[in-house]
Amino acid sequence: MTMQLTPEQRAEADRAIAEGRRAHIALTPAQKSRIDQVIRLEDAHQIENIAMARELLREIEAPGFSGSLRRALATKGVADAARDSGLDAGRLTEFLQSRSPLSTDEVDRLVEVLGLRLMADIR
Repeated sequence: MTMQLTPEQRAEADRAIAEGRRAHIALTPAQKSRIDQVIRLEDAHQIENIAMARELLREIEAPGFSGSLRRALATKGVADAARDSGLDAGRLTEFLQSRSPLSTDEVDRLVEVLGLRLMADIR
């Protein structure tokens, strides 16, 4: 966040710099309001990010083949997997977040890049 200083605030900042001390600047009501607005917005984003992280963790911990594939993808990292497989990072992110399935061709390419193999569980 960038805040425009008033001429008086700028003069105090310049004096403090020249004197080698910290500037003590009183904020205007509009500046205080803007800071409060930014903090509220940041808090809202933090709540959204926590919810998204929890959902992603649920998807990664899911049982079965897709869960294993998501865990391996999360471990390698989407950017590296996309680069090495030639797949779009956005597609991989959507898969990681269970928003979009992958085609069998995409799964094959991803499995190869991640060094995975499908094995039967003998019972």
